[in-house]
Amino acid sequence: MATPQSVIDSIEKLKIYSSLGEKKTENGSTLIGKAPHIAPYAWLNTIYSPLSDEQILELEKQIDVKVPDCYKSFLKISNGLQVLHSLSLYGLRFNFKRTIEEAEQQPFSIITPNTLEKPKNAGKNIFYIGGYSSGDGAWLYIDLQTNIVHLCKKWKVKSLYQWSSFEVMLSSEIERLLQLFDKNGKKLNPNKNTLPISI
Repeated sequence: MATPQSVIDSIEKLKIYSSLGEKKTENGSTLIGKAPHIAPYAWLNTIYSPLSDEQILELEKQIDVKVPDCYKSFLKISNGLQVLHSLSLYGLRFNFKRTIEEAEQQPFSIITPNTLEKPKNAGKNIFYIGGYSSGDGAWLYIDLQTNIVHLCKKWKVKSLYQWSSFEVMLSSEIERLLQLFDKNGKKLNPNKNTLPISI
């Protein structure tokens, strides 16, 4: 299962902020763009260390759902993703220690929104993959029957926006978010949320 080049190219665009600093963590994750305007030890972007086939199988056992191929390919190059401290794509979290070092090396857990926090009316075809910063309040999910990516309110299922595929979503959202921030990673309009639509 090859990772589409568009996914790799989209992630590479985050390195535009390497001039603000870049750090390789002990577990192989890459932090890009120091963001002291957010917090003393904050980074704008994180490309997490990839998952192995065995780790993806373990993830599937924990959520009792087969990870869609498009997201499986993504996890093999980055176990989740943090984009401009706005968009988070979830991955397999290995522990829940709250130290700065552990937090920066691990993604938000993809297991939690697909098990404990999954809305009661979300069917087995709905696979949550990420969300936007808490102030903007939205989640993303893949419809396993169609592979369409949907945006919805937190704790809801109703689709408010959609993309034809994961690859299209990732490419267009990274491109769009890059237009909302300056070269130092500060929002050009602090009052504008980071969602593709108003909800």
